[in-house]
Amino acid sequence: MITAAIAAMPALSPEEAGGASLKSIRSQFNRKEYRKAEESLREELPGMRGNTRAQAMLLLAGLETDKGSATSALEDVIRTGDQREALVARVELAKIYYSTGEYNETVR
Repeated sequence: MITAAIAAMPALSPEEAGGASLKSIRSQFNRKEYRKAEESLREELPGMRGNTRAQAMLLLAGLETDKGSATSALEDVIRTGDQREALVARVELAKIYYSTGEYNETVR
């Protein structure tokens, strides 16, 4: 679900990505090195701000296998991301709710 949305997100310039950290983490993700990508994200996330942090949270939500952790990450993006990232997070959150049978749950 989230994987397609992440792949569609534009690449960041080194300034936006906090150096090459998010770019290298995306490369790990694309090479299917999920555990390594998750470890790198958790290490780099505290130093990230703004859109870079929102994009990192979207990536982290895509790596989460626990529904609660994924929804928490997506809700954080909805609160803190720009309009585009918030929209992607809302759609992904709606997909999670739908796939788990929570049809009455709304995404704000």
